Order: sequence, then C-alpha cells, then structure tokens
Amino acid sequence: WAAASWRMWAASTSRAWRTTGARASRAARAASRPTESSARGASVAAKRARALGAGTAALYVAPESLGKVGKSQAAQAVGEGAAQGAWNFTELKRPPEEPKLPLTKIDVLAPADTAAWEAGHKTGAAIGAGQTLTRGLQMLPSNQLTPTALADAASALGKRHGIPVTVLDKEHNVYATIANDLLAARSEL
Repeated sequence: WAAASWRMWAASTSRAWRTTGARASRAARAASRPTESSARGASVAAKRARALGAGTAALYVAPESLGKVGKSQAAQAVGEGAAQGAWNFTELKRPPEEPKLPLTKIDVLAPADTAAWEAGHKTGAAIGAGQTLTRGLQMLPSNQLTPTALADAASALGKRHGIPVTVLDKEHNVYATIANDLLAARSEL
C-alpha cells in the first residue's frame, strides 16, 4: 500500500509541476515575443471575421501591446497573421446552404508613424500571400496537383513577378546528371 500511494503522489506531483512549468514557460515566451502575439491576435480576428461572414474587418493594434518591438516588425507580423486567419480552403467543398461574404479586406488601424507600419505591412502581406498560395496548392489532391500543374503554377507566378523560371523535365533531371557524372568518373578509375 505504501509503495502504491507513493507512486500516486509522485505521479500527481510531477504532473502538477509539468502543468505549472508549461504555463510559466508559455507566459515567458509570450512576453518575450510580442510579434507572435500580434500575429496570433490578427489571425484570430481575421478568422472570426471570416466565420461571421463580414466582407471587411478592422483591427486595432494598441501601442502598449508592442513592447520593445519595432513598428515595422509588428506590422509585418499583423499582415502575416491576418492572411493566415483569412485563408479558407473551399475549392473542393460543396458550397454551404447559406453562403457568407468572403473576407476581402482587413483595415489595420495603426498607432502613429504610419510609414513604418505601411512598409512592414507590405512585407507581411507579401509573405502572407505566398503562404496562402502554398497552402492552397498543398491542399489539392495528387490527381489535380500533378508535377506539370505545379510547374505551370510556378511559371505563372514567376511571369507575374518578372522572375525567370526554369522547369526541368526527366531529361534534365539534376540528380540523374550528377549520378551519371559520378558513374563516368568511377569507370575512368
């Protein structure tokens, strides 16, 4: 009996310590990284607005929530978070019986120094758009997102932004070329 009760006491104490330690470490992490809190807050706000069917939303960033983080860093985090929260994959789903308006615009009500906020938000919106595109592609089944379709998407993206894209086919496989070169070098020895 004594051994069993000691085991139960030890298990309950270690479980309580782990829970308390986890709470303390989460609080310390949140305090040390306000950009993550800003991104998470923007993501949740955008997701709620999308779920409600609001066509547009406004998000206010309180200056005291930024801590020591720069304005452009906070704006970037808010832009990325808003894009992540607004994303919703509906391409392969049946349309709902009661359709809601898609979230098309989120206004960020920023504190002073709007130039820094605009520069940071531009970066965050670009990163968010890239993540949105990637998430949309990864959700497609393999019979729709074939290697050719992925290459076409990359080519279209490169063309839109003026970036040259080279798509390699089986004949131009880099790994096969390296392997052939290694075999040729080995046969010469």
